[in-house]
Amino acid sequence: SDADAVKDCVRQLGADMMCVQDTLGRMGQWLQWIRDFQPFAEKCVKSRLEERMTAAVARVEKASDLQKEFERLARKVDSWDQYQRQQQQYWQQCEQMYEQWRKERRRM
Repeated sequence: SDADAVKDCVRQLGADMMCVQDTLGRMGQWLQWIRDFQPFAEKCVKSRLEERMTAAVARVEKASDLQKEFERLARKVDSWDQYQRQQQQYWQQCEQMYEQWRKERRRM
């Protein structure tokens, strides 16, 4: 009858409410766990981030040092090239002077 149908409906509604309360209870536990875990997770992430940033800064500094060293060596190479060019010019001048001397000597 209608009364039995209403009772069944109320009973089912009660069971559904218990299920909802149970789900809400579990969600509350999860939220609490997340709240408890959050500072630890933030600390881990922050620590890892700081490690990575420190490592990145160290790499940048090392690259900068290597760049400076490279520039210093490049200047040395440039000065060595310049020195070699000067020596080459000097020896060419010497050879020219020698050739002139030989020509003049032949004339004599």
